[in-house]
Amino acid sequence: MSRGRRTHYIKTDALKLLEQGRNGAAKVQGGEPPFHDRYNKAEAVMSAIDDLVEDLTGDRELFWGKGHG
Repeated sequence: MSRGRRTHYIKTDALKLLEQGRNGAAKVQGGEPPFHDRYNKAEAVMSAIDDLVEDLTGDRELFWGKGHG
């Protein structure tokens, strides 16, 4: 019987990559008309990343842009 592959990751490295992915999806969304196909797909990617980040850190809004000031 073969044994399942177990992958280990460093949480901080994974979070950096997730932030890059979310930023890329936000750029796509920003360049599309609201509620069109690519806009909606980018929104789904961002939501999935937010879900995972919340699971990893407890903070769903970790990568959300914060206001200045």
